[in-house]
Amino acid sequence: MFPSAIASSQRPKNHALDYYRDRGGVIFLSYCRFWERHAFVQQALAKKLVDAGIPVTWFDGVGWRPYSPTLYWNSPLLHVSQLPAVPGRRFSDGITTFSLDLQWRAVEKKIKQHGGHPVIWVQGGIDE
Repeated sequence: MFPSAIASSQRPKNHALDYYRDRGGVIFLSYCRFWERHAFVQQALAKKLVDAGIPVTWFDGVGWRPYSPTLYWNSPLLHVSQLPAVPGRRFSDGITTFSLDLQWRAVEKKIKQHGGHPVIWVQGGIDE
């Protein structure tokens, strides 16, 4: 009727973490900033993944100015940065196109660093 002490001490396998691990990690893309002074649920998710040994790259927003995310914990498996952008995008379609190409190359480079098949998690919407 009741599980034995041995059976209850065995934790069930976490298939979601195995899936992320098998894919080579997770790349988050967020247009809005999530790594500011106030913490969000998404930061807790990134910490859970990193604590499980899963590499996480988080592109936190888009911009051309220097960016310093607020990290409440540090791990060699966590990389937080912003997607690069070129100033003047609103003034020229050519600059916008170049900026989008620069962003795609940054994402593509990280995909290769994660082994070519990471989970890509788009947080919110990227409308640029």
